[in-house]
Amino acid sequence: MPSVVALVRPPKNLEAVSKLLAAEAGFAPAEARMRLAGEPPLLLVRWEDERAEALAASLRGTGEAAVSCPLPPPGDADRLVCRTFRLAPGAVELSPRLGPPLVLPDGQLRLVLRGLRVQRESKVRVEKERKFDLGKAIMTQGLMLTSEKKREVQTEVEEAEGFVFLYSDAGGAALYEAEVAFTSLGAQVRPSRHENLDLVVRLLRERSPAALYDDRLIRLGKRSAPFDPGRSVDLYAEILRRGLLGG
Repeated sequence: MPSVVALVRPPKNLEAVSKLLAAEAGFAPAEARMRLAGEPPLLLVRWEDERAEALAASLRGTGEAAVSCPLPPPGDADRLVCRTFRLAPGAVELSPRLGPPLVLPDGQLRLVLRGLRVQRESKVRVEKERKFDLGKAIMTQGLMLTSEKKREVQTEVEEAEGFVFLYSDAGGAALYEAEVAFTSLGAQVRPSRHENLDLVVRLLRERSPAALYDDRLIRLGKRSAPFDPGRSVDLYAEILRRGLLGG
């Protein structure tokens, strides 16, 4: 099974890491430095499991925050996709459309990832245009003055949706703005889904103050990930989870 090797934080020693990457992967020094440029997580190589983990271990041995992540990464099939929630005394209950809820006792949430996923779709519409046609006007003695032309116009439609991924020892959950019902917030409910999700995040963090919080997926959700562009959000999320929580 293939895996991706990534750095969760910027290299502490760029020169040392680029030399190690060049030696292990056979890259030219310039290519190694290029792969270490930009905002982390930095996706370095896509190799088979054992070789990928060996490289990640070598990078960790130099003090770098390196992980290997299997492809494909975990997705919605591996976590609870929340439809409704209840802020009960001592615990939060997250319920899917079908099936049992995930119960998160207060204090046991370990990681909160706030993010944005972007869905892009190509749409084609047909535009009609009429123009004065002198030839038709003469041939029909003025009965037909115009001719119609059709042309296809392709546009790119982009929709962004906020989300939260939650990780605990009891399991993982996803809350998507467009799918969660916020009615259980009662009098605290806000005018927009975005504000409601922000409120839920704040309430969850108040119940588990030791939980780690990371909002890099707000920016990364718009970025196409090398090696697995169709699962960019899931790949970046799993890399962050492994880097922040380990395992």
